[in-house]
Formats: sequence, structure tokens, C-alpha cells
Amino acid sequence: MKRLKEQIQKKEIDNLYLFYGEERYLVDLYEKRIKRALLQPEDEMMNLDVLQSPQDPMQVEESMETLPFMAEKRLVIVKESGAFDKGGRLAELADKMAQLPETTVLIWIETKVDKRSKLFKAVQKYGHVIEFKRLAERELLLWIEREAKQKKTQIDQRTASYLLSCTGNDMTHINAELEKLLSYVKEKGSIERQDIDAMVTPTIENSIFKLTDYLGNQKPAAAYQIYCQLVEDNEPIQRILYMIIRQFRLLYRASLMQSMDAASVAKELGVPGFAAGNYQMQAKRFGQARLKELLSCLLDMDVATKTGEMSAEEAVTLIILQYAKPSLK
Repeated sequence: MKRLKEQIQKKEIDNLYLFYGEERYLVDLYEKRIKRALLQPEDEMMNLDVLQSPQDPMQVEESMETLPFMAEKRLVIVKESGAFDKGGRLAELADKMAQLPETTVLIWIETKVDKRSKLFKAVQKYGHVIEFKRLAERELLLWIEREAKQKKTQIDQRTASYLLSCTGNDMTHINAELEKLLSYVKEKGSIERQDIDAMVTPTIENSIFKLTDYLGNQKPAAAYQIYCQLVEDNEPIQRILYMIIRQFRLLYRASLMQSMDAASVAKELGVPGFAAGNYQMQAKRFGQARLKELLSCLLDMDVATKTGEMSAEEAVTLIILQYAKPSLK
């Protein structure tokens, strides 16, 4: 990543790249930066090809071999081609990677790749392979603070951490919510927790976490309010039920990890690092025995909805009204 930044800053772009990974915000960001470094806006019509899921290798090859028109470079971006699956389409283009014209910059953009594929090995040999992973909590906090500072707005680390707890760690979603916040507090010049509560649309994961937290604190009315908001936001009730069951499954697993550090819990549960401690605290509030009992009942309820004995709406309502109690017994 560091080398790519340097190449873009110096406008010394090489001929061949593969961008892949979960963090699509960064993929899009560096795609745009390379485009700006190589081409003037007026040159894009003649010297930029964006091929979305191409099926024909000849289409890609012709685009690669076309000379730039009144410019030094021609940019070809191939997105979600499937070429990096083992034996995937366009795999025959692997032999062409060593023969790219000096006037062509080719960027492959994929969500997932098979590192054993012939094309992956060819790009690795003749170009640059860059994986864009989700950023760690510390990196996200610094990024949020930096983005706010550029707009002459202050946000302290605790508030930035609370923002992350509401948005999750997807940078596209964080950026969209941060833009709303920056517009909202423009005159004030600082972001506070109440601003986040007023403006940020929480992810369904965050909403479900809050819902189960209310259940653990015996507050069914507050939990039901979150459920109603999810329905109003057009979340399918079956998905809400699935997410509640998933949440209790994660909480039960977290209850077995009370002696582990947050980083280990995050890795085991597959949740962001900043959320791991919250899972442990919520699990402790319920207690391991109660979580085990709850989870067993919820799984029975899930079967009942799938066999038609109970609707998903009835199941969620029952969870909220009956289970926000100190005990099932």
C-alpha cells in the first residue's frame, strides 16, 4: 500500500495491478486516485475503458492493446471478471500479462481471488497485487479524526469509537454517516455523542445488539421500539429473527471467553475489535446459564417458523415480551 501511495504521488504508475479485498471504499479510492494521476477529465472518453464482468477475453485483449489517443497512457479497468477463480473465464489472458504495451495501465478489480490461479500468479510476477483489508479499530479512529479535521470539525477518540459502534467497520458506510454528521454540526464545529444519536443510521447488527441489550436489562418496551424501527426501515422480519438468534449465539460463545482478551474474542467471534469487549459485557449481564437456555428456546422457535407452526413476527414479539425477564422459568 505504501508503495502504491508513493507511485500515485509521483505519478509514476506501473502497467499492471490487481486490487482485491473486502474494503471496497479503499479499492474505489485508489482506483480514482490512479485515474486522476494518469488522465485529465477531457482525456477519459478516449483513453479510459471500464469493463464490468466481461465474458470475452478478446474484448479485454483489444482494450489492452489499443494505443492512447493524444495522451501518454491509456487506462483499462476490468471489474469482477471472475478471471482469478481457478479455471475461471479469461484465464487465458495470463500469458498476455508479460506483454502489456508500455502505454497501457491495466487494473484488475476483484472481490475475491484464488491465489493458485494462473492469472493471479502472472499479475504477481509482472505487476502489483494489493489486498484491501478491513482497517483495524485504531486505523479507523485515526481516519475518522483526520476526515473530520479536514472539514474543520473536532471529534474526540471516545466519540469516534461510539460512532464506530453504531456504523460497524465498513468504511463506505462510515463515510456516508460521517458526511451527514459533518453537515449537521457544521456551525458548531464538533461532533458529540448526541449528534450521532440524532443523525446516524445504525447497522442492523448494531440495532440488534441494542435490542438484546435491552432484553438483558429487562426493558421490553425499548427493545420493541427498536424492532418497530427495523420493520419501518423495511428490514424483513425473517432477517430480524435470524439476526436475533445469531446475536444470542455470539453472546453465548462470548460467555465462554470471559477470561480472554478482546483481540482474541474478536478473532473467535468474527466481530470488529472495538465490539469484542461489548459482547463480553453483554454476555456477562445475561449469564452463561441463561444464555444457554435462551439459545435453546430460540433455536426451537426458529424451527417452528420454518415448519409453519409460528410466524416470524410472532416469534420476534414473543422473544421481546417473554424473554426480557430475569429468568425463563
